[in-house]
Amino acid sequence: MKLMKDHGKPIFIILSLIAACICALPFKIYAQSNDKVVRVGWFESHFNMTDSMGRRSGYAYEYEHKIASYTGWTYEYVEGSWPDLLVMLEEGKIDLLADVSFTEKRSGSMLFSAISMGSEEYYIFIDENNKDITNDDYRDQILICMYTGMRVGEVLALTKDDIDLTNNVIHVNRTLTRGKDDKYIVGDTTKTYAGVREVPILDVLKPILSQYMFRPGYLFIRKNGEFITPPMINSHFKKVCKDAGIKPDIYVFTRSAKKGVRTVRSNTSRVNTHMLRHTFATMCIEAGMQPVVLQKMLGHRSIKTTLDVYTSVFDKYRDKE
Repeated sequence: MKLMKDHGKPIFIILSLIAACICALPFKIYAQSNDKVVRVGWFESHFNMTDSMGRRSGYAYEYEHKIASYTGWTYEYVEGSWPDLLVMLEEGKIDLLADVSFTEKRSGSMLFSAISMGSEEYYIFIDENNKDITNDDYRDQILICMYTGMRVGEVLALTKDDIDLTNNVIHVNRTLTRGKDDKYIVGDTTKTYAGVREVPILDVLKPILSQYMFRPGYLFIRKNGEFITPPMINSHFKKVCKDAGIKPDIYVFTRSAKKGVRTVRSNTSRVNTHMLRHTFATMCIEAGMQPVVLQKMLGHRSIKTTLDVYTSVFDKYRDKE
């Protein structure tokens, strides 16, 4: 089973053959099966943390000790930077290391579990003046979200058969979602049964939708044949808003480097694509749309959901009348 995805890589804990008695866990071939001492690579990160009293904690730490509760292993920690520890793992100087991404090359000497301990997603933003690299433009999907109130997953699951330019309606029947194996699939229906609905096509969207009507299958597919996913749209939307100075924010995180862990500060924006849905709903309320009509437009199961979310907006514009 291929575990790699174009937009991210699963990350695993790599174990030695000392765990041969436990199936479906990742192993290397250095330790003896009767050896109860397992050498664990320790690098400071959000997976492994050491406080001022020397006490260890973190996601990888808890994960490893959960394994030890079944195997009876005793851990011996070997400290270093993640790159150095990976080399030590490959040379058999340690037996276990967290945060190891799956690659075909590594799978030749390491065994990976069927389920990853987590995942990482990567996005590349390209200067608009750089003509050597092409970049997907998600402007159309963002505009469809904003002028229909559809969820991003619903937009990305559209086919040309869902678009009726004669009667100016979009038939919303399904949504793009994550499957059990963490890959994106199109579900048989929408988020709720009420999500199956018809949404009017505004004049501003007609030329946008018309250009996709010649495409077979799903409208929004990448050049490699895979789905454009909601995180891709959300990441692009954040960048657009950041560049426009809308709700600026700084995201701080740590990253392993050759000289140890370093802190990274990344400029971003406190927006997300679900806000486009709220923007559409607010514009509808401003135009005088009644709650029961808005409920059907948004695909809410209950009128109570619509009123609970948009009570303040309804009240604001009712007071103006």
